[in-house]
This record gives sequence, C-alpha cells and structure tokens, in this order.
Amino acid sequence: MTIHSNISNMGFESQPSDILEPSYVTQNVYVYAQPITIQHWQLRDLVTTNVDTDELLVVQESCILRYNRNKRQAFVAQRTDFLPCSLSCQDGILVSGGQASQLKVTRLFDNQTLWHDNVGGTVNNGIALYRDAGLGEYRLLVANNDESIKVFGLDTMEKLDTIQCGSAVNATAVSPDGKWMVAGVDASSVRLYSISPSGDYELREDRADFKDSVMSCAWSPNSMTIAAAGQDGQVVVYDIRNFRPLAKIKSVQQRQVKGACRCVKFASVGELDLLAFTEHMSYLHLVDTRTDYSEKQVVRVCPSMRDVNISGLAFSKNNSTICVGTDASIFEYQIDTVNRRGFGDCSLC
Repeated sequence: MTIHSNISNMGFESQPSDILEPSYVTQNVYVYAQPITIQHWQLRDLVTTNVDTDELLVVQESCILRYNRNKRQAFVAQRTDFLPCSLSCQDGILVSGGQASQLKVTRLFDNQTLWHDNVGGTVNNGIALYRDAGLGEYRLLVANNDESIKVFGLDTMEKLDTIQCGSAVNATAVSPDGKWMVAGVDASSVRLYSISPSGDYELREDRADFKDSVMSCAWSPNSMTIAAAGQDGQVVVYDIRNFRPLAKIKSVQQRQVKGACRCVKFASVGELDLLAFTEHMSYLHLVDTRTDYSEKQVVRVCPSMRDVNISGLAFSKNNSTICVGTDASIFEYQIDTVNRRGFGDCSLC
C-alpha cells in the first residue's frame, strides 16, 4: 500500500541564489504513496498533524484518513457524505468542511461523531478550532464563501456570532495566546480582529497588500507575527504591533497560476524560527524568520521534468520533519534541527 524510501535526489532540488543558499532540510526525503484528494482547485490546506499521535490527517475522496508514517498505513478517521475541502484538528477533535456548507465534527480517540449538519452559506473554505483564553471554552470558526466567519461553541454547536467580512473568507486563524484572529479574504486583504476576554471579536486592521485573493493565514508561536499567502504568488509577513509588512516573499512561478501561494504555516517550536509555504504546484519554501525573511530554501517536490499538484503541508509533532502532500503521495523532509536550535532567538519569531 505504501512505499517508504530514503532517497537523496529524487524529488529534491534546491533553487539557485545570489548567496550560498541555506539548507534547513536535509537530503533525506521519505516518500509515502498516499494520495490526497484536492476537491477545490484553490483550497489546498488538506494536510494537518494530530499532535496527540503524530499521525497525519489527510483528505481522500469523502474521508479524512489518519496516516501513520511508522506503520506506513492509513486508517479512516472520519467518513463524510460530502467531499471535504477544509479541515482542522485540535486536542483530538477533527473538523471537516464541504462545498455546500457541510460540517462534521469527530472525536478521534473513539471516532464518535459530535456534530454533523450544514452551517449555512456556501463553501466552507477554512476552519479554525481554538480554546478561548478568557472563557476557557472551545470555539469553532468557519470561514465561508458567503463573506462571513461563523463562530460556534464546540460543546453545544450553538452559533455564538457571525462576523461579516464584506468578501468571501478563505482562511482564518487564532493566535496561540487566544487574543487575536486573522482572516484572509477574496478582496485581496488581511483583516485583524482582537478577541476580548468575553469572547467578542473587534476589527482592528484591514490591509490590502495583495493583487488577488488571500488563501491562507498563520501565526508565529509567540503571537506577534502573521504570515498570509496570496493567490498572486506572494507571502506577506506582518508585525501585529503596527500591522505593517515586515517582508514580501515571492513564489518561484509568481506570474503563473501554478505559482499561487496556497498554504502557509510557522513551525510551532519557536527556536526553529522557520516559516513554510507551498505553491499551487511543485514548490515548498522554507524561510528563516530570525532576521529580515530574506534567507530561504526552495525545494522542488518532484523531478524537474514534471509538475505535481500540492495539497498542503504540516510540521510533525516535534517539528523534526515537514510533510508536503500532493495528489499522488506525501513527501517528508528532515529538518536540520541541530543547526536551527543552535542559533535560535524566539523573540524574533
């Protein structure tokens, strides 16, 4: 069912640079023949990690699979009656969303369905699950194509709020400290909200630094920095203290559809100081966040003679590896954690 091979060159190609290019991942690449189904051509954040087990959670047709890399086996984590185009996992709770507002919530340890219904609107483009810092309750945010973010209390799935954004919402993410929320919208902008101790959301900033839709958003481990990935082929990094761009990082294939930036994530271990993002096809970027974001390693996730559709990325539980999904397989890259930890500065992450 699965191929697990240690290869030194196949699927790995660093891009030339004016300086000696840094190397944040090693030449040890593991390839798993586990396909991931891309249900919507723009929505490509279909890989995440269950930190309780270090298994990957991936979309395949109408199921979410638990992929165990040690056993090289896949197990069904959630069956749906729709084609999932978004997913999230937090503290053993798996949530998936569909293109006709379907939503399913599953507790992973016993595979119990906690909720399964439509939330209204159209496509559930993105999902965020977090524990409210002030109230101590879990909340579920659903970014929908109907220009809203729907807020639910996880215990009862009561709708607590609907945040109108004026444009289709493609992604949302809550800061690790639970005090901020960011949203990426079709109107080429990133919206920053504060979250009050009583659980209210207030728009603080709205910046249009893109030329096309914002497809993915992520927070640094210290809740001070946001990265947003745009369909125009750039990732913009913001410091929330003044909400001005710290850096604009371009894709390899920027002026083409296949160069659209689809998924962006920070390493959750602060001392690694890494930001990762994927292009629509073929390329993974790893960016050093310690200085001005100018140093990066670009990895081609396939041989140079062909392209592959990328379906998402995820860091492993301890951030020792990063996995990149494609429509045919999963590539796992070993992060050079010894060198990264040797020069860590969490205050810059």
